[in-house]
Amino acid sequence: GSVTWKVTLGPTIAPALAATGLMFDLNPAMAVIGDVSDTYADPIGRARRTLEYAYSVSLGETSTAQRAAQHVNAIHDRISGTWVVTGREYQASDPQNLLWLLVPWIQTGMDAYDLYGPRKLTAAQRDQMWRENVVTAELNRIPAHLYPQSQADADDYFALMRPQLALTEQGARLIRALLAAPWDSELVPAPFVPL
Repeated sequence: GSVTWKVTLGPTIAPALAATGLMFDLNPAMAVIGDVSDTYADPIGRARRTLEYAYSVSLGETSTAQRAAQHVNAIHDRISGTWVVTGREYQASDPQNLLWLLVPWIQTGMDAYDLYGPRKLTAAQRDQMWRENVVTAELNRIPAHLYPQSQADADDYFALMRPQLALTEQGARLIRALLAAPWDSELVPAPFVPL
């Protein structure tokens, strides 16, 4: 009966991953990721590792999810940079930054399922998916009170974030790296081929 399992295990998760990546790049704080990770050099590998992590945390046994989250949290603790637009320091482990990683992932997963899946999710199923992923938020050190508990909460969050979004040069560079990736390579997992 898990909505997360229904949405995440289907092929519609591939366009959701692409859409999430584009959303990340529109947040000037997240556009820093390309400068502090291997995204430019290995966009397909980076996307694959992100999807593997999402599967481990969302679908894995508790011990698997906890180990994966501890590993990624340790990486986030080491990543810092400077926001190009504001000049402020950036820390990957900041709960607000982590929130922008998780909330678009959940939203685009449901939206892609609605667009390409067998049937649209009901309002109750969308709310259930947000509630199911409170655990995922907490594993990623996002306090539960910051994380949306319903689709209405998520809509409010996006309305709050929308004025802060902009396509910076760093964000455009990330998008160009994703679009230039060798998607027809033998290294691309089958769900990514349609992209």
